[in-house]
Amino acid sequence: MKKIRKLVITIILILIFIATKDVYAASGSLSVSSSSVYAGDSFTATVNVSGAASWNVHVSASGPVSGCSINEAGDTGDESNQNKTFEANCTATGEGTITISLSGDVSEALPNHDIINSSISGTKTVEVKKKQGPLPSQVVKPNQSQNQTQNQTQTNTKDDKKEEEVKKSNNNKIKELAVVGYDLIKTDDNNYRLSVGYDVDVIVVKAVAEDKKAAITGNGEHTLHVGKNDIELVVTAEDGTQNKVNIVVNRKEEVIEEPTEPVKTIGDDNESKEKPLNIIAIAMIGLNVILAISVVALLIKNNKLKKMNN
Repeated sequence: MKKIRKLVITIILILIFIATKDVYAASGSLSVSSSSVYAGDSFTATVNVSGAASWNVHVSASGPVSGCSINEAGDTGDESNQNKTFEANCTATGEGTITISLSGDVSEALPNHDIINSSISGTKTVEVKKKQGPLPSQVVKPNQSQNQTQNQTQTNTKDDKKEEEVKKSNNNKIKELAVVGYDLIKTDDNNYRLSVGYDVDVIVVKAVAEDKKAAITGNGEHTLHVGKNDIELVVTAEDGTQNKVNIVVNRKEEVIEEPTEPVKTIGDDNESKEKPLNIIAIAMIGLNVILAISVVALLIKNNKLKKMNN
């Protein structure tokens, strides 16, 4: 009997543990504020995350709908489990069926510091009906005071639109204009000129508008051909008015240098002619010296012979 009692108690404890685990398991669910709306109406898609230490939640929608997107990921920063709610605003754009889908995963921190990951999913549909106008019996004709109020509202709306247009800036002037590496010559506020050599085939234009809300086209690199090049920059103000600035760049033609012969002077010709003459003269002098020495030697030899004979 005692064994049966212990077995029953053990089974009950196991069931309690399983039930408790299921109760505190991390989960996620999807809901919508309305399952049926009219075209043009808005509704809310909500994701509830329960008992999660971390979450990665994605909601997407298909059909005649705009918005209706959720992308949330995060954690509690510790080992605690918390409940989170995420919402998305959805707008029905036409008749039909909107399908909203939930995907992702959540994790649960257990008392023993283990982490259990669970996938979450879900789908909800919302039917969109055509919005019907009031029945003829429900149409109320406006009285004079209503007409006046409506006209005044339209007038105020027009005035507000005009005021908004007036507030837009019309500043389309250039604050800074430069060609990288060169000095521009300013003709007037809208015209500049520059001359470059043949070896320059690309220039870089940098322009800055006075108004930060204005847009500039024409900035950047420009390829040059030989001769006159017209580069146009357009500054468009916030209100749409434009200002055109022109840069005339003249790229010079290629210069081919012909080889030149060295110029000969009279003195150079004389020197070239005198060089062989000088050599001949030196040789002749040398021969004369040798002959003179030979004659002197013969005379001395003859004198010695005569003395010996006497």
